[in-house]
Amino acid sequence: MFPGSFLKLFFLLFLVAVIGLLAASCYSYDKLSVPNARVVGVAPVITNDTGRLLRAGGLLVTGNLLDAAELMVEGVEFEVEVEIQNDGPTPVYPRSSEHVLFVNNVEVTEPIQLGTGFIGPGSSIIITLSTVVKLDALPHAAVLSVARGGLIEVQIRSEVGWGFLSQTLNTEVLSFNLSETVGRITRELIE
Repeated sequence: MFPGSFLKLFFLLFLVAVIGLLAASCYSYDKLSVPNARVVGVAPVITNDTGRLLRAGGLLVTGNLLDAAELMVEGVEFEVEVEIQNDGPTPVYPRSSEHVLFVNNVEVTEPIQLGTGFIGPGSSIIITLSTVVKLDALPHAAVLSVARGGLIEVQIRSEVGWGFLSQTLNTEVLSFNLSETVGRITRELIE
């Protein structure tokens, strides 16, 4: 064999290895999943506007709790943990992830951008999303909740990846009862 033949063989083997690694990486990105997600917390976001707080205090004194709560609460903070798992054979490094919160199938947030990090084969990472949903984004979702007897369903749609290797993942629907949460929030506001 001539020295040029070795170079061609080496180049061919190198090309096959690169294509194989790229195929395995694409397969690993395709195997990303969300096996677990949970709502960690739901809490009211209280206004810091002194005028609104004083008006709400006056309404509380007169016993008008709902109007007082409407003045005091600017939104609802949702904290959700999402586990992203790599079931593929090669590590993946999704440079970023974008998450959208749905309440009762209504999109209530703008996309939340987060860095993701390295996920080894057979490994997973947990991302904690904390977002405030303004009250004006919740009316339709709240009406659906009332129609369902106080049940709120939360789902996260996540796009995880890097360039053309992006993958859209949906969490399972997470349910909790709004009546219990409103009762707890009302007690917190009064205390």
